[in-house]
Amino acid sequence: MLNPHIEDPKLQVSFDLPEGLVAHQATIDGVNAKFTTKSAAGEPCVMVDALGSDPAVFRQIIVYRFNGDCVEGGVTQERVRATALRSLKGILHRSGAESMTSPIDYELGSGKASAVSGNVYSVAQHGILFGEMTCAALQKDMGCWAFLSSTPAKTAALATMPVRIAGGAPVAAIPESMSHFVELPTLTYHDDQLHISLEYPGDFASVAPRTQERLHKAFEEFKDNAVQTHAVTCLKVTLSADELRDDARSNLTVMNFDAACSGLKTDEKTFHQWVVGVAKSAATHGNGNMSAPTYFRIGSHEMSVFQETMHPANAKVDVQLVEICTTAAGDFVCFQFSSTATERLRFLAGSKVSFPGGETSPLVPRDVLDKLMPKP
Repeated sequence: MLNPHIEDPKLQVSFDLPEGLVAHQATIDGVNAKFTTKSAAGEPCVMVDALGSDPAVFRQIIVYRFNGDCVEGGVTQERVRATALRSLKGILHRSGAESMTSPIDYELGSGKASAVSGNVYSVAQHGILFGEMTCAALQKDMGCWAFLSSTPAKTAALATMPVRIAGGAPVAAIPESMSHFVELPTLTYHDDQLHISLEYPGDFASVAPRTQERLHKAFEEFKDNAVQTHAVTCLKVTLSADELRDDARSNLTVMNFDAACSGLKTDEKTFHQWVVGVAKSAATHGNGNMSAPTYFRIGSHEMSVFQETMHPANAKVDVQLVEICTTAAGDFVCFQFSSTATERLRFLAGSKVSFPGGETSPLVPRDVLDKLMPKP
């Protein structure tokens, strides 16, 4: 492990790794050993100056030096821009299909610089990786800093790391005002059978296999109870996704309860009775405090919503849950949102939904949500 203070005499650059990051000499030596291309003078064309990572959470910094003698046409603004874009794409592409912004030119110290950002969904880590990179013409060479983390805010904070160039005053590698990330697309879930569409944030990813496993365990748990077994048999999870953030754990689940399978009607009285049963079941399994169901309408659809604060035995923080149910195409359907962050849960509960022949509207209207979960 190296001292977190880094100096490169050829670039005339020095900096300290941010608090919590450690540098690993063995990793640096291993990476540099793979860079075999050399200049006419026998100097490496590419070197890793520093590689720092946080052992507690995903934060990483990689610093490269590109030998100007190996850069065809010299270290021009165009070459700096292309190197930043190509290098960050290469880092992110190792995890999946990356999305990139366009580079922005600026000055780092007195040198020509260019910054770019991007993100990628990593199947291996089941999360979204965010990256920012800047390259700058320093002396006759080029210095590049890559900043990687699990949220845009953490990545942007890393990128403001102060660097000292040619003995000058410390400056941010990438000024905070220049940080810009690719907007994650809004995703749309559509149920062809129920003709319902739901819009939700693009940083959710499917966890259907895990959900199916939980249902299987529930089936085994209730196999001696005919009523419970029948209920689980008639339940179908059509969407289950986790939000890929590490500042709050959030989940979205859409469940379809087959009324014909259960032998239930979908009239108003039965719907109310069924909602009470769903709420009691949630309270039993969540070990928490639950509100009474609230009823409202979206167009011709009667809706119900209840909120619960759960205290999982194996969790360090409480989990907030909101479940919205209605009837559609002769079945019962429920949208369940959970999160460890109340404000995030309020946002998710307002996700846009559309029913056949109706306009897109919030799943839980603001006035209903404010009564159910008042803002602090």
